[in-house]
Parts: sequence; structure tokens; C-alpha cells
Amino acid sequence: MFEEDPIANLQVCLGMVPQHCNACGDFHISVAVRRTAPTMVGMDFDGDDYVELLGKAISHRRDRGLPLTILIAGAADTAIYALVLKAAVRVGGEEMARRLDVTIIDLCETPLEMCRKYADHHRLSLSTARSDLGDFQPDRRFGLIAMHGVLPFFPQTRRLEYLQRIGSWLDDEGRLVSAVQINEDDKTKESEAQIGKRLGLLDEFIANYPEVAAVDVDDIRSRMRRAIAIRRSYPRLFADLDHLTAFHTAANLDIVEQRTVEIAGDLSKRYKQRAVLMCQAAKG
Repeated sequence: MFEEDPIANLQVCLGMVPQHCNACGDFHISVAVRRTAPTMVGMDFDGDDYVELLGKAISHRRDRGLPLTILIAGAADTAIYALVLKAAVRVGGEEMARRLDVTIIDLCETPLEMCRKYADHHRLSLSTARSDLGDFQPDRRFGLIAMHGVLPFFPQTRRLEYLQRIGSWLDDEGRLVSAVQINEDDKTKESEAQIGKRLGLLDEFIANYPEVAAVDVDDIRSRMRRAIAIRRSYPRLFADLDHLTAFHTAANLDIVEQRTVEIAGDLSKRYKQRAVLMCQAAKG
């Protein structure tokens, strides 16, 4: 139910990248190409834990008769939106998923357009806003805020400020569900083999969908290399779980539940663990 269409996402991305993706470092073309791989599932390693904690947050709202107001803060494509819907289906079936009042915010128009087309396809109501999270001024508070891998994209000197702002958008019973990487190494480059694999997926897509032949392939390939290089250049986020906990405490958030996912053996990842957290605004 509410299946994604990675091919449709990539088609949207290829049409919008030249006009819209400079500010975000071309991140979305890299993600869109990667997710066309046959073995690509969900949100990589932590999707099951992420959906489970989203479901607990949605159940908390349902059991108290509270509005199902949800903000997705940063969306690479349709993946986080789909996981929120999946969690709602587990809690209360399709009817529950269709009751969600979802807003998606991102710096770039490209993933917002992917999500709008996805919502139209599944006959879902969706609001979107193009804004940096550091500048966004919501007109209400939310019962659930969903984030996945967004923190590294915040300006390094303002990460705490950004998370404090986002946490302040929760209502009194609100929950923030987030997934972040920890225990990173200091690699700043991805191997040429990994880059070549990503570019190979792009070439395969273009060969199979000749209607996109008008795309400037050299430009897209250059943008993908740029996206990977920029992402790899970000400074490490959290050295360990203690660092992660202290950061969220400083952001006035209490961790209600936490899961840790080990990623040992995957040499393509610059981090060794993912943490999936459900937080609430600190009391008092």
C-alpha cells in the first residue's frame, strides 16, 4: 500500500535538477539514482526501527484523541513520507493513513515535487513548504515531527540552534522521531568503485528510458560527483551515544526511546551505527 515509484522520482529529478538543486548541493539526484537499484529497500538499515517508533508516536496521538498533525523536516525524496504512511497503516489501516495531516518542508523544490506527485497518485492530502529549516516559521505546532539523516545538512555552527527550533514546534504531547548516524570515521571521499556504481545506475536508467535522452548527461554525472563529494566532506556528527544524548539534552529534548542499528562490515558507509530516537520536549 502507498508504494513508491523510484523511476518516477528520478524522472522528476532529472527534469528539475538544473533549475532547483544548486542550493542543496545536488543531493537529490544522487539519492534518486541510488534508489533505482534493484536491491535498494526502504531507508537502508534502520527502516524497521524507524517505522516502529513512528507507529508508537502515532498510537500515542490516536489513543489520546489528538490531531494527527505531522511535519516531515527534510525529504530527500518520497521515502520518509512513505514510511510515515506505513507506520500509520500498521496502527490503524489505510483509514488511519488517510487521516494524517502531513506537511513536508525542504530547502529544495525537487523532493517536494516528488512528494506532491506521490500524494496525487495515491489520492492523499499534502502540504509542502520550500524553506531552510533555520528560517521556517510554522503557523501551528505539530504532534509528530519526522526527520531522517537531516542533521549533517544543518550548518555546523548552528546544528543545536536548528534542533532547538524544530523541537519547539512540537505541541504538548508531541514526539520527534529521528534517525542519525554515529561513530563516523574521517573519510572525506567515496571510493571510485562506489561512484562508478552510482554512475552505472544512471547510465542504465537513461538506456532504458530513451525519453529522457534530452537530459544533459555530462551535467548530471558531474552533479552526482559533486553531490557525493559534498556529502562526504561534512564533519562527523556524533562520536558516540553519550555525545548524541548530550546534544539532544542541550536542545531541550528528552529521549523517550532509542534504538541502535549496527552497520559493521559495510565499507561504503562512513559511519558504523545509526541511532533511531523518539523524543519529546523536555518537561520543566
